[in-house]
Amino acid sequence: MSVVRSESVSNFRVHYRDILPRVKKEGPILLIQRSEVAAVLVSIDEWNQLQRLKHVNLLDEQSKLVQQGNYLTQDQIEQSLRDKGLID
Repeated sequence: MSVVRSESVSNFRVHYRDILPRVKKEGPILLIQRSEVAAVLVSIDEWNQLQRLKHVNLLDEQSKLVQQGNYLTQDQIEQSLRDKGLID
């Protein structure tokens, strides 16, 4: 089990040059503000992987609908992708 590191937002503001390289080496870092998670820093590689997983999940959902006989028009598919922020 990996440990997720955390930093306060105020500490991040001061030490971001030291903290950002740690994201690639150590994994995500939680940014804490007023004792609550305000944001999560992830490496660009991890971000891209998350985006690919979102696309794969969406394609899997659509494939299941087609297998059930539920077909969508191209316009419906594109609108769904726009609604999910996956295309412009």
